[in-house]
Parts: sequence; C-alpha cells; structure tokens
Amino acid sequence: MLDYVAKYEETSTTALSADPAVAVPLLTISGWILMQRMDVGSSVSFRRDWAEYRDGFGSAAGNDNYWLGLDKVYRLVQMGSVRLRVEVHVDTRKQKKNVLDCDQSNYTSRIPYNTFTIESNTNWIG
Repeated sequence: MLDYVAKYEETSTTALSADPAVAVPLLTISGWILMQRMDVGSSVSFRRDWAEYRDGFGSAAGNDNYWLGLDKVYRLVQMGSVRLRVEVHVDTRKQKKNVLDCDQSNYTSRIPYNTFTIESNTNWIG
C-alpha cells in the first residue's frame, strides 16, 4: 500500500535555462522536481554523449526515459538549499528474473538526502 498519493504537475521555469527567454519544462511529483526517469522498456536510451548529459534528454511529460541535464541541475542547486530524494520503483512482473528475491510484484524504495551539491562544469570531464 502506498504511504502517500503522488500529485503530478507539469510546470516550467526560466530559472534553470541558460537563456532567460526560454522556459524549461518540468514535472513535479508531490513537490519534488523529477530529475531522471529510467524504464528498462523505454524507447529513449541512456547511451548518450557528454553534451546530451549536460543538456538533458527525453521529455518530463509522458513515461519515456528522461534526464533533466547537468547544467539545469547545477542551476537548481545554485538557487539555495537543495534536498535530494532517490526513489526506485521495481515492477518484478516486467523482469525476467525477480531481482529483489521477494514475493512482491511491485516494490518502491525512497532514500532521502538532506543536502545535495554539484560542482561547476569547469570541473567536469568533457
């Protein structure tokens, strides 16, 4: 049983954009900004080059794989105190092998971090 009901909201902001005239589309889930979504069966691959990880790929709306982008995450962190929550959902019915070694067909784990930082891209490889 879920311990909360997720509220999904599509929004946008210019605060995360390199160009203040361009709004970045975002998906928030119960107030948390979605930074990444990865589904094994998605048509959007995570096999990308450096520029795509820097800029982001996929669409926050829908169910395909998505990565917000390192530049946008960096701008977000620069706005002030940031917390990170890693949430992993596993539907064992989609797996060839039950990777959790449990009887549940649907499993969710949430790991909160009270602080989260990312360095300037001048320190990144690429």
